[in-house]
Amino acid sequence: MRSFVLLLSLFGPSLQVTWDTANCGQGGSGPPGEAQIVDGVESGDGQWPWQVSLRVDNFFSYDHSCGGSIINNQWILTAAHCLNAFGFASDYQIEYGTNRRNQGTQVSVADYIMHEGYDSDSSENDIALMRLTTPISGWTSRVRPICQPSASNSYNGNTVTVSGWGTEFSGGSVTSELRHVQKTVISNSQCQNSYSDIFPSSLCAGLDNEGDSCQGDSGGPLQYNDNGVWRQVGIVSWGRGCAQPGYPGVYARVTSYLAWIRNQ
Repeated sequence: MRSFVLLLSLFGPSLQVTWDTANCGQGGSGPPGEAQIVDGVESGDGQWPWQVSLRVDNFFSYDHSCGGSIINNQWILTAAHCLNAFGFASDYQIEYGTNRRNQGTQVSVADYIMHEGYDSDSSENDIALMRLTTPISGWTSRVRPICQPSASNSYNGNTVTVSGWGTEFSGGSVTSELRHVQKTVISNSQCQNSYSDIFPSSLCAGLDNEGDSCQGDSGGPLQYNDNGVWRQVGIVSWGRGCAQPGYPGVYARVTSYLAWIRNQ
């Protein structure tokens, strides 16, 4: 796994989560990043304004654990395996509005919801929502939600980008500066040549000559540039190693969960 895999549960009230479609998806400026996150390609300032750092209480401070994305002014989308099924909202904190960790706005978490079908063994339904205690007050060039994907698009063969503060190699230390890499979405049938646990709700991305996300990138966005509008097509979930040939990265396919997000 790309981060700590924890137990299954369901937290938080039953609420309807509305994806912000009026203010989303404007970003992506800066260097194109044709190499691996593990090779150290830094993102431009404000390039991914929806990117957040999910921080976990480590007794004396909150430390980066996973990534996540802003979908409206109060809700963060991330991976279920980044959260503790038996934990508390106060165990977590969200940092946004920065490419450099520990220099952004840090907000506590009111509650969180893990998908009720999340399986920590297979990583099926690896998706979760987190609600901020204090809503984001307004959108800027450094803080903005990402758009939802098109439900009718499989994105197979499309070039996508994954971003995060994860390690530069498997087993390394997380980085201070936000990084990103371009990848290619492959079909689930092709992905099953590498892995057995590929579900319709999975999305795979990464050819042998492409980079990859790594530990600490979990929960972060896999994003697609749809004619200048950035849409989140995946959530960093798992994979074998980092940029290991023959083993693409596996993501939660966001189009499979649009109804779940809306109905929470």
